[in-house]
Amino acid sequence: MPEAKKVTQGFLDGHAALRKELELHKAAIEGLRGASQQAAEGAMERAVLFLDAEIRPHATSEELKLYPLVDSMVGGREPFTATMRCEHAIIDRWIEELAVNAASTAPDVVRFARSADRLFGLIEAHFEEEEDVLLPIIERAFETADDFERAVGGEIHAHSH
Repeated sequence: MPEAKKVTQGFLDGHAALRKELELHKAAIEGLRGASQQAAEGAMERAVLFLDAEIRPHATSEELKLYPLVDSMVGGREPFTATMRCEHAIIDRWIEELAVNAASTAPDVVRFARSADRLFGLIEAHFEEEEDVLLPIIERAFETADDFERAVGGEIHAHSH
């Protein structure tokens, strides 16, 4: 008998698509040190564009839809998702630092690569936290993906692909 589709499969699929893109940008950034200035600047610009167009809207969507739902389900005086929201703020700040570096007249390629690597690691760890801590709460509370999507008011991800 085939395994039933997970209630949070759409969410997991969204993370999988973002992980795939993260890996592509990670590989491009790893190659920056030996690249020409023009190639390096192009890779930096593409990475910032991805982070701005995909990661930021993803985080905003979670904060507007997923986190309030989980907080209401778990209860407590402090929001259960407080650390997740804090990580979003750090991710947002680090994206901004990369954007400022990439847009400068003389971008620091080595610093960009180091900062991007740190940011990508945080994003990957953040995805794992959501999948290992938050999603099991959702899986226990909802019977179908439709029920879950209705509870959060539609799809969670603002993903452009």
